[in-house]
Amino acid sequence: MESRKRSITVSQLNRFVAALLAGQEPLRNLLVQGELSNVKRYASGHWYFNLKDANAQVSCVMFRQQADALRFKPQDGQAVLIGCRASLYERDGKFQLYVDTMQPLGKGDLHLAFEQLNDKLRAEGLYDVAHKRPLPRFPRRIGIATSQSGAVIRDIINVSKRRYPSCRLLLAPCQVQGEGAAASIASAIRRLNDIPDIDLIIVGRGGGSLEDLWAFNEESLARVVYASAKPIISAVGHETDFTICDFVADLRAPTPSAAAELALPDRVQLLRELESQGVRLGSLLERRLVAAKHRLQRLAANRYLENPYERIADRRLYLDRLSENLERGFRRYNDNQSNNLSRLAARLDALSPLKVLGRGYAMVTDVRNDRPLISVAQIAPKQKLRLHMQDGV
Repeated sequence: MESRKRSITVSQLNRFVAALLAGQEPLRNLLVQGELSNVKRYASGHWYFNLKDANAQVSCVMFRQQADALRFKPQDGQAVLIGCRASLYERDGKFQLYVDTMQPLGKGDLHLAFEQLNDKLRAEGLYDVAHKRPLPRFPRRIGIATSQSGAVIRDIINVSKRRYPSCRLLLAPCQVQGEGAAASIASAIRRLNDIPDIDLIIVGRGGGSLEDLWAFNEESLARVVYASAKPIISAVGHETDFTICDFVADLRAPTPSAAAELALPDRVQLLRELESQGVRLGSLLERRLVAAKHRLQRLAANRYLENPYERIADRRLYLDRLSENLERGFRRYNDNQSNNLSRLAARLDALSPLKVLGRGYAMVTDVRNDRPLISVAQIAPKQKLRLHMQDGV
């Protein structure tokens, strides 16, 4: 009789398969390349996605602790190389890869992170020219956020002594490289913003690799620079180096020394400008004095200034002429009005009823009410009438 096979539960099956996979040394430390798809980041900070090629795909998860170490943001369509282990998620019986590391293929993770943050901040308007503030022409005090031991502060001091020694410099020392550097630089900027008489801030460091300069590409530092109440010059690395901090700042300088030259006026040039302005001012004053002298000479030759009473006599003659013209005009106006009145009186007299009676007519009125009668229909037999003649009734 054939023995019966022993049955197992689904949980036992999944646990058995998971143990088999875990026991395979090659599956515990894999490097797998492919294209990301269905990338999702949950509130927990974990990333879930598929890794695929032309013929297959596999589910992947990257937990928050590993995901926080990424310098770029995974996106659909990116080609990546992941370090992972293969296992079975027992609850769902789902084969998946547990990802420890991820790096983009083609471009390094730092370059990709730079491009992604650059696009994000530009879209938010942090690079807009409208936000850039002008630098003060004659700063009284400049704050400098950099390392206290590097060449940057020495270069800025040398340029300041040469160009504009009356400007005071205040160093806010900070870490400019390595872990925690972005937070240290941001803290220095905040401290300088809290000092009322700081007119301008220079943020910078010397040259280096992309990794060395990475603190100036951190989003947290970019937002502190953007929010600064003081104008900021970014002077990071050499002329060919560009950082996110450069784009957000009010002005980018190719080097720290160039930043000092942009921030400070040139004393020698100012003295030359003052000398030139002095010459122009002297020439202008001389021209005005000559003009005033000529005017004074013209005034001195004026006959009214030599004999003021002659001016008064001329004014009196002018007033007499005005009085005579006014009187003549009034008489003319009065004559015209009198003539107009006579013509109107004659027209009114011609329309008078007495003129009609004078030509042989009479006006008939009713004796009872003295109302004029203008038709025989208004007269009754034996009615008493009153006749109005020119010289009586």
